[in-house]
Formats: sequence, C-alpha cells, structure tokens
Amino acid sequence: YYNPLQLHDIIEKVQILWLFPNLDELIKIHKEFCNKLLERGRQENPVEEVTDIIIAHLSRYDLKEACAKFCNHQKSALAMFNTLYRTARTEELLLPSEMHPVAKRLDLDQLIGCVLHRITKYPLLLGELKKCTKDESNPDFIKISDAIKLAKDLACFVNLRIRETENANRLERLQKSIDNQIPEEMEKMGHLHNVRINAPHRKLMFDGPLTLMIDRDHHLEVLCLLMTDCLVLLQKQDARYLLKPLLHEQSPNPPKLLSLCCKTCICRLLTSGRNVSSLPIRTPKHRTCTNYVAQTRTRRRPGTRVLQ
Repeated sequence: YYNPLQLHDIIEKVQILWLFPNLDELIKIHKEFCNKLLERGRQENPVEEVTDIIIAHLSRYDLKEACAKFCNHQKSALAMFNTLYRTARTEELLLPSEMHPVAKRLDLDQLIGCVLHRITKYPLLLGELKKCTKDESNPDFIKISDAIKLAKDLACFVNLRIRETENANRLERLQKSIDNQIPEEMEKMGHLHNVRINAPHRKLMFDGPLTLMIDRDHHLEVLCLLMTDCLVLLQKQDARYLLKPLLHEQSPNPPKLLSLCCKTCICRLLTSGRNVSSLPIRTPKHRTCTNYVAQTRTRRRPGTRVLQ
C-alpha cells in the first residue's frame, strides 16, 4: 500500500508519513528477529531453544519505541484518509495491493491495524508455547514465563503511548474550541487566567460529562477535564466550550469555580447510594464544596478513583 500511495500521488507525502511514520525501521527490526530464528533452525534440528531469541527481541527498547511510533496516530491517520481520500479511483489503484498474497485480502485499515493486533497477541502465542513446554529439562521451560512478561510489557507500553497521544489530540481540539476569557473580577479571586489546557507539561488523565449540583434545585452540565496538575470545568455553548464561572441564573449562591490545582482537592465518595460524589475544595483564598453527579454508575467510580 505504501508504494502505490507514493507512485500515484494519491495523498501528500506528509500524510503518507502520518500513515507509515517509520515503516522502514519497523521492517528492519523484525527482519533481524526473523533472520535469527531462521539461523537457529539451520543450526539445530530439531530446535531445542527459541526463548533466548524472543527475550532478546522483546527486550529491545528501540522495538518498543518503533511500535509505539507506528501506532500512535494510527486511528486519526486512517480516519483522515477515509474521510478525504477514500474514493472510487483510490479503491481501484489500491486493489492490486489488497489482492497481493502478502496482504491476504486485507484492506489498508486492516493491514495497518495488524501491527497493534499482533503485539497484543504475542502473550497468547507464547502462552500456547508454554503449554507445549512441559519438560523441565528443556531450556525454554523457565524462560518462557519471562518472555510472556516482556510481551505484556510491550503491549502495555504501546497502549499507554496510544492513549497519551489520543488524549493530547483531544486537548488540542478542545483548546481550539475554548473561549477562556475570564472576567477581571474572577481573575482577582485567584482563578487561572487564559488556561492553556494543551500546555506541554499537562497530560489528560480523565474526562467526561458531569452534572454539578449547585443546590437542591439547580444543576449545571459541565465537561470535566482532569489533568496531571489541575482540574478544569468547561461549559458548552453552541459549538464552543466556555471557561467561565459556574453560574446558574436562578441560583442565589452559585459556586465560582473555573479551574483548580489538584494539590488543593480532596475527593470522597458519598454513601447515599446515588451517583453523587462530594468534592471539598480548599484553596489559599477560598473554601467551597462542590457535588457532582455522574451520568451512569459505571462512570461514577472510575472518575472518583482518578480524582482521589
């Protein structure tokens, strides 16, 4: 697929690199691994040990980085390609690639996804190998468990990088849609002014819709963004998000929260049986208590646990 996309100028070179950011590096690493396995097969018949080669391969830090780099923008890159360039002409030009024996009739989306799928299947494959290695005298008997652990570490590493990249992209999109001009009187109260949620030092840990219980009769829908250093509450208005005081026009004593430092937050789960959590907040300049309602019970506990 890579060569036809370049040859026929289907998409721009920058976008090809987004789909295949480090294809040559990934091929080189796996060719080295395959060559070592083949060499072992030529040297020994039957082969007595393979886990030493597998462990050496899975222990390579450049393997982790290469896999993570290839998978990082996979979802957004394929979405961009399918939205902008998936035409009848494109399908016709890529059909020979899909019919190639190596592709096994997998289209571009499926074939690119194979990298991540195979990473997640390594532990399962090694687990089957372990079931067939019951002889304690076999060199693979002890090492196979180490290989399985390394395979799981690789999958966790790649999934974490993907999640971090997707969160960073989400913050970037949200930042572009935020109108965060805080009134001067609110800035004097100690709130963050012109909060940049996609700052390089910030990472998104949790996000989701919440209903703030301003008082018994007045609720307010907000989008909660929990970063590594602060909690930001956004209100949606049309197609934009507003960073402004959490006001309700009929509430006599509305909270004035905009964003706050995580070090000043204490979160506890109420035992009332409802989807309600209490968030007592202390800052150097004021103290307040905010209750929020998760839309479902399944969202309630993960959100509270992350806040704690």
